[in-house]
Amino acid sequence: MRISDEDRLKGSLLVLLAAVLHAAVPVAGKYAQQSMNTATYVFLWAFFAVLFTQCYFLLFGMWRVAMRQIAVHWKTFLIMGLCQAGASWTFFYGVVLIDPTVAAFFGRASAIFSLVLGVLFLRERLNAMEAAGIALAIIGALVITWDGGQVKILGMLMVVASTLFFALFTFTAKIRVSGIHPMVLVSGGSTVSAALLFVSGIGAGTLEFNQNVEAVSALAAGAFFGGFLGIGTFYRGLKYIGFAVGSALRSAQVVFVALLSWFTLRMQPDPQDWAGGLVIIAGVLLLTLAGRRRRSTLDVPSQGPAGS
Repeated sequence: MRISDEDRLKGSLLVLLAAVLHAAVPVAGKYAQQSMNTATYVFLWAFFAVLFTQCYFLLFGMWRVAMRQIAVHWKTFLIMGLCQAGASWTFFYGVVLIDPTVAAFFGRASAIFSLVLGVLFLRERLNAMEAAGIALAIIGALVITWDGGQVKILGMLMVVASTLFFALFTFTAKIRVSGIHPMVLVSGGSTVSAALLFVSGIGAGTLEFNQNVEAVSALAAGAFFGGFLGIGTFYRGLKYIGFAVGSALRSAQVVFVALLSWFTLRMQPDPQDWAGGLVIIAGVLLLTLAGRRRRSTLDVPSQGPAGS
């Protein structure tokens, strides 16, 4: 079906809106964790994801169909939930250690893991442009962490680990439950993730339920605007433009994270962080351009901070 220029513009604007919405994720995480530990935050993040998706199913008459699909594919959602729990914990722990904008730069590493998983398991070939994109992303990470100290390096490792977990989440969805509605994927993975995080938090004694309203409100806003609404807006935009173009446009998210961080937290990355981050973005864009004719292994959503 031929897509008109008007529809392409509509799709591009929707994807850019999704980038704006998703900017709330690292900023809300940084803000709320000033008074909330990571274990509590990641559990409540998954809990709100389940709450929002269940409301969505009820509102649009999808509840029975969605629950049936989750029940049929419960083994797959168990794997996805494990990946999502790991991704959320590592990302939000990383956000405690580094600037939200720097976390957003490193979060773009999901494109690299997408490519690596495709090469390893789908027998896709790595071309010269893709190799150059990976090299640029690595160079950018080195620029950011050069003389950054152990805390910044640990924060980087946590955020990069989260993108690997989410790559595994979406890769599992792609090869085992392809074609299921995006919100069903989010709900199934988040339900398992919330259960696992609750049990492990209670067992370890790390869950703290006596939280102030302001911190919980910031968390809920991040989960709603960045996770839930951002996913829906992004995939609606993809109806009009290709995934590769959409992924490239979402790189603008970093700019919106920087602006939101400044207005809410008065935090900004230093020139070295910007230089390294822009090199990472350049590498990701090169990967995107190189793979425009390759169907991405990660064009399914995950309700999480470092989602693609």
